[in-house]
Amino acid sequence: MRLRLRILVISLFLVIGLAPPAKASDQRVIDIAELTWAGAPKPSVSAETVRSSLELVRQNWISFTSLQGASTDKSIEFVYGRTATAISLTAKFDCDGTNFYSFSNSIRQAVYKQLGIAEYKDRYLTILVPNAGCIWMGRALLGDVKVKGGTLVLHNNASPFVITHELGHSLGLGHSNFLRCSSGKGDGAWSNDCKAVEYGGSIDVMGNVDTPSPLSVYHQWRMGLLEDSEIYQSWLNEKITLSASDVKAGTRAVFLRDGKSSYWLEYRRARAGVGYKPGIVIYRTDPPPSNFIESPNPLDSVQENPGQGISSDIWMLNLDNYTYSSTGRTAGSMSLSEAKSFSLYSNNITISFSAGKDANSVELNISRKVDTTPPPSPSYSQAAFWQFPDFPVLQNGYEDSESVIAYYEIKRDEEISKLAPEIEKDFPRTYLAPLNPSPTLRIKDLPEGKYELQVRAVDVWGNISNWSPSRSVFIDRGAPTLSSGYRITQIGERVSTIALSELKDPGSGLCETVLINPEGVVVARSSAKASPEFELNTRVLSASKIQTFDCLGNGRQANFAANYQFIEHQEIRKVGKWRTVSGNPRATQCLGKCVAYFNTDGAIQVALGSGSATIGVGRKVQTRVSPSSSPALRLSDPVAVGNNVRAIRIEGSNFTLYGIAKASLQLSGVVNLNRIAHPEDLSLQEAKQVMLSNLGFNSSDFEQGWFVLPMSGGTTLNDPTLDFCDSKYVSDEKRLERRQVVASKVGNPYLFLSSEVVRYQSQSGAKAAYEELIDKAKKCLSDGGGFESSGTFAKYRFIPLADPALPYQILPNSFVVHSIIGEAGNARTLLAFYQFDGEMFTGLYVVTLGENPLKSSEIARWSDTAKIFADRLKNFNKN
Repeated sequence: MRLRLRILVISLFLVIGLAPPAKASDQRVIDIAELTWAGAPKPSVSAETVRSSLELVRQNWISFTSLQGASTDKSIEFVYGRTATAISLTAKFDCDGTNFYSFSNSIRQAVYKQLGIAEYKDRYLTILVPNAGCIWMGRALLGDVKVKGGTLVLHNNASPFVITHELGHSLGLGHSNFLRCSSGKGDGAWSNDCKAVEYGGSIDVMGNVDTPSPLSVYHQWRMGLLEDSEIYQSWLNEKITLSASDVKAGTRAVFLRDGKSSYWLEYRRARAGVGYKPGIVIYRTDPPPSNFIESPNPLDSVQENPGQGISSDIWMLNLDNYTYSSTGRTAGSMSLSEAKSFSLYSNNITISFSAGKDANSVELNISRKVDTTPPPSPSYSQAAFWQFPDFPVLQNGYEDSESVIAYYEIKRDEEISKLAPEIEKDFPRTYLAPLNPSPTLRIKDLPEGKYELQVRAVDVWGNISNWSPSRSVFIDRGAPTLSSGYRITQIGERVSTIALSELKDPGSGLCETVLINPEGVVVARSSAKASPEFELNTRVLSASKIQTFDCLGNGRQANFAANYQFIEHQEIRKVGKWRTVSGNPRATQCLGKCVAYFNTDGAIQVALGSGSATIGVGRKVQTRVSPSSSPALRLSDPVAVGNNVRAIRIEGSNFTLYGIAKASLQLSGVVNLNRIAHPEDLSLQEAKQVMLSNLGFNSSDFEQGWFVLPMSGGTTLNDPTLDFCDSKYVSDEKRLERRQVVASKVGNPYLFLSSEVVRYQSQSGAKAAYEELIDKAKKCLSDGGGFESSGTFAKYRFIPLADPALPYQILPNSFVVHSIIGEAGNARTLLAFYQFDGEMFTGLYVVTLGENPLKSSEIARWSDTAKIFADRLKNFNKN
């Protein structure tokens, strides 16, 4: 399966020398593996050479993660583990292979199988490859300091610096780059004049020049060595006591925003062997467009332009006489010295500093041009989204480009009041707001009631915007009522329809009620304004949760459990004269006066036809069914029997009896729940993607908190579709368009949950794909596995689904498989449904980590979801 979840980093270096020794509390194991292939040249370095380099690597990372004055030891130490030799590829190592994640996983599996280590997810692996003609010296996946484990590749070298640098990527660090302007300016807008020089910021080990210099404050922040509380956000003219970057005391970094540019400032104290003067160092963190990147790696200048998310990279400014050459040579100092000042390219902000009380701090002076420009006049967001309490009142991206909004004022029917929105705890960090979000006025911040609303913004300088236009609003905080009252409205032998008779909203009315299974998939939906009805079919009976929302986004959620039983008239004891209704064996008719008895508990409704009857519990009448001459089935009012089994008595003259309908519904753990909006999916601006999105997963298929968005490359034909047991399918060449999405939620149990929809060029192309899939599966079963894109063999163990003799299910135009792929620490379990109809294909992929097969009940629920996909395909082809 394709798990494109990480970022690849390629590094090119000039190697010189490094760091002092120490000891650390966070010890991490690093192993070594030698790779080769038929005809590979003899490497100029060996695994033993790499092992020898690890002592210096160990000292480097202890030094980089140790801070003077820290009360908590967060230092990291890499220690040597084991070595695997002669791991062979089936083909030459591919320097530019795009699926490096898949490659590294398969190599890890082979290495740790040779080493006999079953649990290896928390180990780092260094792979040494001989000369393959790569332009880079090291390559790694961008990881996370909280995740112990990673993979890096050394291209025919054992440089301690290269290993140290690549481990930085495994810890979540990007590159230290350089902003260089041809005009000689120290700062400027990204352009043909001021470009981003990849690797050129040699301030720390994440450039490509060997240095013992401490990590930048930005990289420290990325690793958790620098807390948000140690970073000061400056918006005004002010003086700040700034501690040295490697001293754990007070403020250690300053964040500035200037228009659409963002800056991080730090103080570098004097340090032996670093090559720069003590002073202020500044980094840009607003990433450059790809066409303004200078890099020895051609791929850097053709990558997608960045979004607003925080960058893993930084771009150092030259505040003195620093130089960097294309060969990786540096000279001079990049820091701002005392008694000098530097103005950012807008000329709105000037920075200088004076000596502090000792060499470990300075007094930073930030001088801003006074902002007299008011924020822009607010514009409202679309009214359709005001059903989400957390949705912004104003259009997305509303902000003050000169400074920052301090608070809002609203006019409610001419009454003015101040609103200071609550700061969101979990907010999407951007390079313009990496620490605290800009104050955002949300629907939930507005007072309740019906009124005419106007809004204006006040920035930190006291400038006030114009009022927004007036909008008529109705703000309601009342959530729907949610209790277990219900009524059966239709019956059948195996299914019935029930109405949740006590579910309503006295304000704006209900907008949507959904039933959700344990996996978070919506199995039933109703848009009824009150008393929503649901058919109690197998899918609904698998539901474990209910969510209901009014039309203003106020909601409630509860645990849900239901079942249904229909007791046929043949199972009911009868007294009197009865006869089977001609032509309707489901009914029996009482001739004269009759009584029917049945012992049960819970709640029931009696199904009658013609005639009339009373229904009682014991001797006490509970309800009466009015007379009717029609034989059509009708239901009595509900009768509550209670928790104990009691006798039900049905008594009347000349009435028709069908049976007794018995449903139960339990709701528990009721909590309030605000409706949230799904993140914008820009791919849905394309008509063909909208069409494909209706056939696979979409945002409405899941409960609140799940997000369904295209995976990287998921709307292109660049990646394979049918890669089961083999990375190469000839039929992939016959695809016309494709959409693959990933469903994700914090804390969900799946490593990968995805749907894929493909339109082939013709029905024959889709049929060829289906037949090729079956052939690959049969070969995979025979061989015990298949080859992945890296050329390595992956073991497949097929788990029978229904019939123990069947390793998979081949159905008309569909294929279902449950398999364990890989072994030990690299194992994952796959449940997949491949379905074809006409020229269309849908795939449903459920992947968990480890070797534990999915439970039969879970497989049954995902099978129900696959049936929904099948119905969508059939309806699509009918239309």
